[in-house]
Amino acid sequence: MNESVIDQEKLVERQELLRLCCGMDVLKATEYAQKLDDEKLVELINQVQEDLLGKGMKKPASFPENYYGKHYTIQNGYLSLGSVWEDVKKSILECLASDQAERVKQVLDYLLGQRNYEADFTTLKAKFAKFRNALDKLLGYGLVKKETVKETTKYALYKELVPLIREVLTSEEAAVMPVIRSDEAQRELEEVKKMEEAFNDYLEDLLADRLDETIEFGKKLNIGFIAHYLEEMFGPILYFDVLLALAQQYAMTDTLCVNPEGGPALHTGFHLALFGSPGTGKTFAVKELMIGDKDKGIKGHGLVGLNRYCGGMTPANFIRIGEAYQGKRFNFVVTEFNDWFRYKGMVESLKVALEQGEIRYETKHEAVGPYKFSSFFTTNYNTKVEGKAGYRVTIADPNFNAIEDRMLVRLHRMTKERLKELTRSQRELAMGRLKMHYADRIRDHLVLIYAIQTEHELVKNKFKKKKIVVRESAFVKLEEASDLILNQLEGPIRFSVRVQKNALKLASAFTLPSFFAQTGDNLEITSDALNLALKFFAEEIAIRQKVEIDTGSVLYKLGISELSQVVRRVTDVKKELKDVEEEERAKIFQERIDQELRFLKKEFLAEIDYENYEKGLRKIFGKSWDSLDQESRQFLITAEILLDVFRGVKDEKVDYAPVIVEYAKSLEQELVGKIFVKFKTHLRDKNLISSEELFKSDWESLKLSPRNLKSFKKTCEIFESYLKDQLPMTLGAAWYILHESSQDFSSRCNLFFEFKNFVRDLKLADYVFSKGFIKGLQEFIEKYRNKAAHLDAMTMDQSKKCRSILLSEEPKLLTKFVTRT
Repeated sequence: MNESVIDQEKLVERQELLRLCCGMDVLKATEYAQKLDDEKLVELINQVQEDLLGKGMKKPASFPENYYGKHYTIQNGYLSLGSVWEDVKKSILECLASDQAERVKQVLDYLLGQRNYEADFTTLKAKFAKFRNALDKLLGYGLVKKETVKETTKYALYKELVPLIREVLTSEEAAVMPVIRSDEAQRELEEVKKMEEAFNDYLEDLLADRLDETIEFGKKLNIGFIAHYLEEMFGPILYFDVLLALAQQYAMTDTLCVNPEGGPALHTGFHLALFGSPGTGKTFAVKELMIGDKDKGIKGHGLVGLNRYCGGMTPANFIRIGEAYQGKRFNFVVTEFNDWFRYKGMVESLKVALEQGEIRYETKHEAVGPYKFSSFFTTNYNTKVEGKAGYRVTIADPNFNAIEDRMLVRLHRMTKERLKELTRSQRELAMGRLKMHYADRIRDHLVLIYAIQTEHELVKNKFKKKKIVVRESAFVKLEEASDLILNQLEGPIRFSVRVQKNALKLASAFTLPSFFAQTGDNLEITSDALNLALKFFAEEIAIRQKVEIDTGSVLYKLGISELSQVVRRVTDVKKELKDVEEEERAKIFQERIDQELRFLKKEFLAEIDYENYEKGLRKIFGKSWDSLDQESRQFLITAEILLDVFRGVKDEKVDYAPVIVEYAKSLEQELVGKIFVKFKTHLRDKNLISSEELFKSDWESLKLSPRNLKSFKKTCEIFESYLKDQLPMTLGAAWYILHESSQDFSSRCNLFFEFKNFVRDLKLADYVFSKGFIKGLQEFIEKYRNKAAHLDAMTMDQSKKCRSILLSEEPKLLTKFVTRT
């Protein structure tokens, strides 16, 4: 092996190890250092150790118990490849951050200037006052070694670590290293270390096993996807709290947001407060779902190891341990924030913490700080909710509003709807049905984005962090929302400009999930992110103003409410289907609109009193209401709510087609369910569906015109396809079958003969085969159900007429039909 190809530092370490461990002279050590490769060097030295021990012989005095080289390490007498310098560097920095920082530095500087980097205890004692604790700390971290020879105790540096110690002492990190003085903070350092190790272990595992799939998942991920995932699990009220908590986890990257010119605008990091009535799910959203709880079967969605739960902690203790978090970015989860304000004088210190300023805390007996705080808060606290809009903070300190003003806040009221959602979620969780399918993948994505954006050592050479561009259009949208809200307000303004900044922070945080989905060097705030932030903006102003604000109309006018999105999609779907045949178009339109209404229905369930609408319909149907299918009732209630909601929207462009679709679906559900589904079951019970005879017909015996025969044959084919589970039954197909059944000739067809007898047995034939019902149903389908899918917008008058035909005016298609069943 040629000496020139070996790193000089590595060669020197090899020579040193061969001399110390094998007793070689300089020439022989130099020769062997160049001959041996790494593997043989390790084998040789460890074999010497084992041979000596095996023969019961003592190792030579020069054989080191520990050796911390840049390329080789000996621990407990055994040599291994590699270095522990990174760990040693951390240990040096931790000593320099301790309450013994000044004396630690003095001792290290002194030893570095001594022959063989050593000094005896007597000399050190004479040189430095009160140095014993610093020396013990250095010994504890393994940075110096202690040796007693002939009653003389000496302390020395490891020679191989001297270059590293010099480098660290003169580094920028050491120059700005915070000092930790309080005993509580010193003890907290161990907790910090464990939490950081948990994060690092998780990240290492992710990079080794799940990196590619996390990136692929990230390419499809955005805040809209996460919102839908959470809403499907928790419903339209509870999901937004979890969404905010998750957004804060992404925001902890404290990503820089810039203007289009590249200048700084803001950072994403924010503090979050959920407050309101007790027992409304606040802690579940910010603690269990972020940190996780295996005992309850709850998967964590938040950052691993970086959420410091503060249960049982006093504010004074927080201020003391805060020293241990200097220069670090954690999230402090305080689920009983009220308790912190039972202690006087806490507001000012906590306000400084929320501003990430310099904290100083002094009493007669102690002084903490000053130190710089750089972490975040998630807090829950109870308030007395008053009426529909107001609340009264139960924290007595009159300056508490200064704390609230520095957080994003969301108010919780214990409404019937919230209670229902909480009860349902608890039941689903207890029964093991709350699967949280995307929890692991979202957590992986979040951890990876956090590591990239904070330039973690493990990823900073693999990924480039991104900035978020804040464009003027976001400010314009916020100002538009602000103007709409201000127009509803009377009296003094109780919110500050921080609310607008909070909304921008939130929009930026909501954008971070699309990190891999956006291919540019910077991230653009997505429309979903801005819309969700605007929703929160309107709600937060209403909370801070303590008045009832029609946030629904504000969001609608901004074009970002669920309702406005449905209205917009109605037009888009109509354009997509304009070239599809009439009956097929109506069927597809009905299906697509119901999909669009899915989240809007959940919002209605959360915010609108269903019971009043149900009472109104009960009056119309009387006792027959209970005989309606559950889905039919749901369609009717939704139609009634939509009709009222659309009436309240002062917009001439509103298309009432969704209202008509919901009414049509209720009629379809009843006709199909109470006649056709039952008929199919009847045929199966009699084993007739598989009978070829049932579907045979003597077409000539019907004596129909070619046109009418063609129409009847087509109807028979549709009917047969439905019965054989090849096609669904639609309202249009049902009309064709009922219309043909009303004709005398249809009895000569085996299938229709069986069907007509079945309907007679249900005692429905005299009504559903009557001219009035057939004609009324045809008019309803052609004028309303099918026309709803046309490009022209349906008007309020048309939707009201559609309702009347079904419920109150002849032929009362739905109410009369239900009374008969």
